[in-house]
Amino acid sequence: MSVSYYDYDGWRIRYLETGRGATEGESRHGDADAPVVLLVHGAPGNLDAFKRTLNDPALTARARLISVDRPGYGSSGYGRPETSVSRQAEIIAQVVGAAGGRRPVVVVGHSYGATIAARMAADYPELVGGLVLVSPAVDPNHEVLFFFNSWLEWKPLNRAVPGSIRVANAEKVMHVAELELLKPVLELVTARTIILHGTRDRLVPVENAGFAHRMLKNAPVELRLYRRMGHLIPFTQNHRVITEAIMDLLS
Repeated sequence: MSVSYYDYDGWRIRYLETGRGATEGESRHGDADAPVVLLVHGAPGNLDAFKRTLNDPALTARARLISVDRPGYGSSGYGRPETSVSRQAEIIAQVVGAAGGRRPVVVVGHSYGATIAARMAADYPELVGGLVLVSPAVDPNHEVLFFFNSWLEWKPLNRAVPGSIRVANAEKVMHVAELELLKPVLELVTARTIILHGTRDRLVPVENAGFAHRMLKNAPVELRLYRRMGHLIPFTQNHRVITEAIMDLLS
């Protein structure tokens, strides 16, 4: 396992690497010939959100796994919001080059991380060879907003909350506008895609999965729904469905 950083256009981004050849030390990277799986967390969160996946023995034996702190989270400019999905996709796409990884890669995104993963696949088709969208927040018509989201933008309260909450809320209030921008570019995605969604998800309604399935018109897409699962798939024993999807894309 290794932790590294890269600098891109005013951002210093942290990422963690496990799997084939990954070793301790900030400047060491894994097996350059191994397939690469890039993990993109939701909000709030950090690269530890995929801890179970990063330590999955089947995956670590098969591939290099890279989990990144999205801009504003963890040790990537903590507390500084970047609300543009396309901009986040651009920043995170640089991690593959920084790590010296083999292309194309499998990109796994959870919740709003799946939104960014989908944008990466649209904007960088030469980079993304496979896509796993876990509980993806992609449908502007089924975006769930809470009463406190507007309150948290009030400056005195905004300054009082933890940086990760401040960043997550800044993203949240822009979700609908950003998802409207994402909608027309989803047809540019050509990578093989697997969508995972729990029907008991109350944070990102399952209608998002159906929307993604319909909008990814030019990609081979498989939709996998799970009746007994909610939103936090990566954090529970249900994370195994993520492993299965990744292994299917690597085969």
